[in-house]
Amino acid sequence: MTAPKVTFDFFDMTPPNESYIQMAGGHGSPSNSNSKRPEKITISSSTSDMKLIDSTSSINSLFDNVGNSYSKNTTTATSPVISRVDSNFFSSGTNSAANSFANPYLVPRLSPLEFTSLVNEKLISQHEKLVIMLSGLPASGKSTISRQLKNYINATSNFTAEIYNAGNVRRMNKSFDNSDYFKPDNVQGKIDREKYADITVNNLINDLNSNVIQVGFLDATNTTIERRKRMMDIISKNTTNTWVAIMDVQCTSKRFINFNISGKAHNNDYKGRNYAEAVRDFKKRSEHYYKVFEPITSEELELYPLAVYLKIVNCGESFELKNVDPGFKEYSQLYKVISEFASQYYDNEGKRYTEAVDAFYNNSINAANFVHFG
Repeated sequence: MTAPKVTFDFFDMTPPNESYIQMAGGHGSPSNSNSKRPEKITISSSTSDMKLIDSTSSINSLFDNVGNSYSKNTTTATSPVISRVDSNFFSSGTNSAANSFANPYLVPRLSPLEFTSLVNEKLISQHEKLVIMLSGLPASGKSTISRQLKNYINATSNFTAEIYNAGNVRRMNKSFDNSDYFKPDNVQGKIDREKYADITVNNLINDLNSNVIQVGFLDATNTTIERRKRMMDIISKNTTNTWVAIMDVQCTSKRFINFNISGKAHNNDYKGRNYAEAVRDFKKRSEHYYKVFEPITSEELELYPLAVYLKIVNCGESFELKNVDPGFKEYSQLYKVISEFASQYYDNEGKRYTEAVDAFYNNSINAANFVHFG
């Protein structure tokens, strides 16, 4: 594939007036990229009248209450395509060693190629988009890990990420009785769940296309091939120049699953209910999902034009990036951010989680309760 590029024609040493950004199509490239003409972007020689990019967040996942372990100013960031500091790099003046020594704060001039590279990086970060579709059984840690990655992206990059949780949409539109709603043979329940998944993915797409976000997490179980294909089709048909990734979250440890369920017993589905009753009901819900669960296979992954497939097992015991699109790996700023997150995940999050699980089981009451609820 041809990855996102920004090119400039330099005729002299003054900044260019116009540039073009283009994402070219090809297998594995951002969806529908071959159907769009290059987007013309004007860069003014004066930083005072440059276009400002304003991104805000409007959706919060309530499914899990996970703290943000990454620091970031919580006010909305509004920044020009290039800043006054960036423009100083290209300002006139000498670049001699003597001047630099006399004034250690003197900003050196950039060559046309260096300036192109600087603006290229900024433009790509403002035009690159990614949808991350979650997949995993209940209490596997999907919402927790997506919240952690969202926080990391927002704290360490120029991208704005947000989570769109199908469970929250369901809770806003329908009261919950018990796990029977999730039975495979509950026809109306299945119709409802598909409808809420559609609402969720369309909310994500609307914010993505409106530039409210650049990264959207589709947080739902997506446990069947049919559902995953349908979500991928909706995303592909309704977005342009957008990468798509699958994040497959698995939990094979019974200790971890029980700990996660203990947290689910306090979510809004069970508000005001007895804790033991909530745990039993959530376990029944999980059993219903297991009956229809279809694991993601390498054959299924070949069906999708993916940017990357992320596989996380037992809260970071393993965290793999597979099926990486070459263009995504080479050119995408988001790939760099996700790779850093994955490489640091166990140290930053996994150890703390494991310690919390151990503390939970060291409490004899908790351990006895889960044996009894089993």
